[in-house]
Amino acid sequence: MSLLKRQLSPRNAPKTSARRNLIWIMLSQLVEKLAGYLIIAVLTRTLLKEEVGTLFLTLSIAELAATVLSFGTDSLLIRLVVGQPEESLNHLGRVLTTRVLNLTAGFILLNLAVWFLHPQWVPVLLLVAAYDFLEEIFYCFSAFFAAQKQMVYRLLLLGGFKILLFFGVAGAALATGALFPVLWAYLLIDLALVLTTAWFVRKQYGVYRLQFDLQSSLSLLRTSAPFFVLNFLTILHMRLDIILVGILTNVRQVANYELAIKLMEVSRFLVRPVNTIFFPLFSQYVFQNQWPRLRTRFVQLTVLALGAGILLAIGMQLFGPRLIVFLFGPGYLDSVPAVRILFLSVPLMYVNFICSTLATAMQREKATAWILGCVVVLNAVVNLAVIPRFGIAGAAWTTVLTQAILLISMLILTLPVLIRPPHTDPEAAPVLQEDLRPPELF
Repeated sequence: MSLLKRQLSPRNAPKTSARRNLIWIMLSQLVEKLAGYLIIAVLTRTLLKEEVGTLFLTLSIAELAATVLSFGTDSLLIRLVVGQPEESLNHLGRVLTTRVLNLTAGFILLNLAVWFLHPQWVPVLLLVAAYDFLEEIFYCFSAFFAAQKQMVYRLLLLGGFKILLFFGVAGAALATGALFPVLWAYLLIDLALVLTTAWFVRKQYGVYRLQFDLQSSLSLLRTSAPFFVLNFLTILHMRLDIILVGILTNVRQVANYELAIKLMEVSRFLVRPVNTIFFPLFSQYVFQNQWPRLRTRFVQLTVLALGAGILLAIGMQLFGPRLIVFLFGPGYLDSVPAVRILFLSVPLMYVNFICSTLATAMQREKATAWILGCVVVLNAVVNLAVIPRFGIAGAAWTTVLTQAILLISMLILTLPVLIRPPHTDPEAAPVLQEDLRPPELF
């Protein structure tokens, strides 16, 4: 046991390469997505379609709320730990405290608001928001692992618990055929994940303490505001149409459309590691004025992402119906048209993801936020017009349209700087400190 601890301990381990971390994060994403879709496959075969739709709708609401309450502190934690590694545990304690306070207050306010507007959703939302907010606590630790370049820990912890989650949730669904035992299984297993991860970080890295200091938390939130805006607008762009489908149609259509969205999102595991692994690397290139290396990395990632996205889009046009029936059963064939349309946006989404990572590394958060904000408004306006007439197919085409507009805008934002970078003194690279004021957003 002591030998294993010495091998795993970051105090003794050599720095992990970007390539190895990329492998770990991709494996973690693969396990996470595979377990998630196996769970959905069980739920669609054991629960009523109305229950599945209610679960997906409340989960979309909870995820939006969680993004607001986490306030971009994941990205800020990575930047702070990379810039001040000797203060890493102090930064973790501050960010973790802020997130716990935000999520606790937000959980209460969210359920009160939904109780006032749609009281029939509250019994489900109470449990859905509770386990979703617990996962946000884990993602704080996950950001700490990313900053420490030890993504193998995320794989071991999250991957292990996702497998446990599959057996727990699937067992509850098969044994009862009811929604609430499933939700309790989610909640208890996610609670175990957070407690285990908190113990693991303390054991491997040292003692960190929650710091209940209102002034410190407010300062942290001000610094992380640019990251919050970007994260919130990104998830709003992905989730707004689900909520509008629920409001403008019914929960059965939510179930059909959410399965289409879920299939598109599972493809993101191929590109999601880009931000986790290459955001610190891109930031380092920018700070050190290594623009040729940055251009090379960007072109390599873009070509790979575009090619992978095109292959996935073609594959879904050919095999979409068979995949839907295989995963979720013939009762969800109504999802097929939306799936085929949504996958046309996958190549665009992949390149957008890389452009967003590049723009953040360039500290162009303000411009990126404005672009995303305009795209989200356009998405809402078009969806309000097309969903009542064309249903979920209209929502899917709106996603393709707005992803195309977003891609064009992000290329216009990033390519001129990448091709003709500013001439700055490498010795005058900015210092990564928490008290640096963020750029004004509006």
